[in-house]
Amino acid sequence: MAKDKRVEKVRFTSWRPFGPQILVGDMPDNIYKEFYGIIKTTLKDKESDHDYKLAGRIDDEYTIPDRLLYQTQTEEFFEQVVEKYARDVAERQIFEAQQFGNASHKTWKQTMDNAEFTINRLSGWVNEMKSSEYNPIHYHPFCNVTSVFFFSDVNEKFLDGIIAPTSNLDENGEVRIDEKNADDGMLDIIYSTNNYWQTGSVRVRPKKGMFLLFPGDLLHTVYPFKSKSTRISASFNFIVQSNLSGINYGER
Repeated sequence: MAKDKRVEKVRFTSWRPFGPQILVGDMPDNIYKEFYGIIKTTLKDKESDHDYKLAGRIDDEYTIPDRLLYQTQTEEFFEQVVEKYARDVAERQIFEAQQFGNASHKTWKQTMDNAEFTINRLSGWVNEMKSSEYNPIHYHPFCNVTSVFFFSDVNEKFLDGIIAPTSNLDENGEVRIDEKNADDGMLDIIYSTNNYWQTGSVRVRPKKGMFLLFPGDLLHTVYPFKSKSTRISASFNFIVQSNLSGINYGER
């Protein structure tokens, strides 16, 4: 199937809340529609349980069959956004090396012009989380890039009550409980403990169509929630390799 440049239609940004870089974007409407159809078929057919491979305390976790992705726009979309993520990470590292005199601008440009990336998609699965289910802190082994794609909005309409209200310090230094806001159902990506001049984790509120790419060894968790609706997301693991030297993609 001939490839076109669908990645140009994707809205995304490279986000660096701490050391490792995260790519955050929105699926184009045509990708969302096709991908959601694949998700619904996977949940309907329930061909292969994926829960024995995962950390989640979730009943409905199913492997997404390769045949549903074969020669689809979604399959092409994966390859394009993962390569975009890998290229952004490489460009940043090489550019920063240039700033400290370890590479010239000419060398940096030539290096990126000659850069090649190989994307190998591994397993993919869908999570349909119900009320009180959760994902404990975990990481994804045997890959160097992982992803999450959201098919549910987690907002006030979604939540039926709050399990863990947020807390903040008021102007007097006293802890104030905010009963209207919660971390319930949110994705928490963890790099380290909070320390001077840095934040150690970032919390993401799921939104339909949103997706994230980040290193597979980053710890992450999903908090439980109360809702009559289900929280649907999908994830895929990838191995990325490149001809670039000086960037550690991990030995595979």
